[in-house]
Amino acid sequence: MRHIYLFAFATCIIIITGCLDIHGQELYSPKLQKQLKINVRKVRSTCVVLTEFDSIKQTYSGRFSGVVVSKDGIILTAAHAAHKGKIYKVKFPDGRTCSAIGVGEMPQIDGAMLQITETGNYPYARIDCLGGPDIDQPCFSLSYPYSFNPSKLILRYGKVNNLWADHTGKFSSSCLMEPGDSGGPLFNLNGEVIGIHSRVGLALDSNYEVPINQFIKHWEALKIKKKYDAFPISGISPLNSTGFNDKPLGSKNNDFIKLATRLRGFSVNLTSKIRGKEVNVLGTMIEYKGLIVSKNSMIGDSAKVLINGMQEDDCNVIFRDEGKDLVLLQQPSRLNKGVKLKLIDGNLVSTSSVGDFLFSPRSIDEYVNSVIGSGTFDLDPPNTYPAFIGADFQWVGDRVLLASVLPDYAANIAQLKDGDELESINGTIINSVAEAHRMLKEQKPGNEIVIVTIRAGVRKRAGIVLGKRPLPSRNAIVHVAERFLDGKSIRKDGFENIFVHDARLKPSDCGGPVFDMKGKFVGINMARYSRTSSIALNAVEVKRFIEGYLLSIKGKD
Repeated sequence: MRHIYLFAFATCIIIITGCLDIHGQELYSPKLQKQLKINVRKVRSTCVVLTEFDSIKQTYSGRFSGVVVSKDGIILTAAHAAHKGKIYKVKFPDGRTCSAIGVGEMPQIDGAMLQITETGNYPYARIDCLGGPDIDQPCFSLSYPYSFNPSKLILRYGKVNNLWADHTGKFSSSCLMEPGDSGGPLFNLNGEVIGIHSRVGLALDSNYEVPINQFIKHWEALKIKKKYDAFPISGISPLNSTGFNDKPLGSKNNDFIKLATRLRGFSVNLTSKIRGKEVNVLGTMIEYKGLIVSKNSMIGDSAKVLINGMQEDDCNVIFRDEGKDLVLLQQPSRLNKGVKLKLIDGNLVSTSSVGDFLFSPRSIDEYVNSVIGSGTFDLDPPNTYPAFIGADFQWVGDRVLLASVLPDYAANIAQLKDGDELESINGTIINSVAEAHRMLKEQKPGNEIVIVTIRAGVRKRAGIVLGKRPLPSRNAIVHVAERFLDGKSIRKDGFENIFVHDARLKPSDCGGPVFDMKGKFVGINMARYSRTSSIALNAVEVKRFIEGYLLSIKGKD
């Protein structure tokens, strides 16, 4: 039992800043960044998102991850997500789709194998057959966390934490996971698969991986369409591999300590009051008349700023943009220090930036390291709109049908039933589930909409007064991935031109600047989005926001 208690204690100690963490320095060096980016590009095409297909109802459900490991289309994934004999839609990062069938399913290790049914020559990742993970070994993940819809392939980077993390032989890593990542691959820095994502625990470093040698050991058994109730006697697969890389992966360096010194004071601590409650947030210093940019939804009518950890000043709110969730403040002393606007030229983060290491200063001597996990994109509001019709939608064949009609809500009051075809909302023909959601997204509780449905060939026109979406029950089971330390930001959606990185930010860390390893300003942290991801606004949007303010006061100075 002693090793269990030691592991529990170790997982509670989460080093975020990395300033004095030797492993943190070794994990973030220019050499490792180059190696990471090369291999991310090499294996990206092999990482797939999987959706179960019901051939009777002609519907798709669920979403999880997998990796193709042979040119004829063998896919490895998790047994709790994939099952023998089931049909799955396979979607590659380039948008190409095909079908696969579940073959071997081994709950004992949480490992499963799928086989693509269409003959082809598929991109595939190599397996680390000759070695295995080492403690503190750098690794990376490419999979599809459920918090992003539509699904996006997101990179996360970390290290191996524990080689025997639970009684089933799984190891753990610091590559953050959440629902949707299940079955996705964990790679070493050679781009070889060393593990398959299984589950998470409460601590952020509790990300449990099925060792790839478990798949190798039971390879032939997993190729048989069977769910195993006990371990079979299995042979070893003769898969090709470049083997485990036992060469030193980077050396100790002072890159981030130097950056912390060079950029000291670019991030400042702000306190403000919102509805009588004191709120802490970071701000980004701009080298122009003492301007500070921060997160609008966390700043009230005024704020105090702590300069260099010592001098506290009142500062004035001078400009807001609720859409961007940005606020501009000015400190009376007008210290001329911070990000130079003239050096921001175009989008500094793009698809080619995936894998770049980032540096987010939190205060004078603290910072958070991370890696860019995506190119830039627009993040729409979540699919939990306040206006509620009292039913879900399903795509069946070529029609949108009502499903799960709830008693005493609008759809039920209008005498609609499960299986009714939704033809139109407010005169707009509905051709997809997404379109139905989009129409409701534009509404508020209390609004009346007119919908046309079809049942047994008979059209029905009904006026429906939308209600409020019900809150989850207090007794509802909350997934452990939703209970991570410090939690999500309150305002975390509806941003344009953002990118994902894997920084373990607190909501109070938002509003601060993000830099690359060369000290170039690339954006502002806007939200802790989920267990796996923080989001940052591209630097060019920050520049446009400040230029909008300067244009508004032109001629007034």
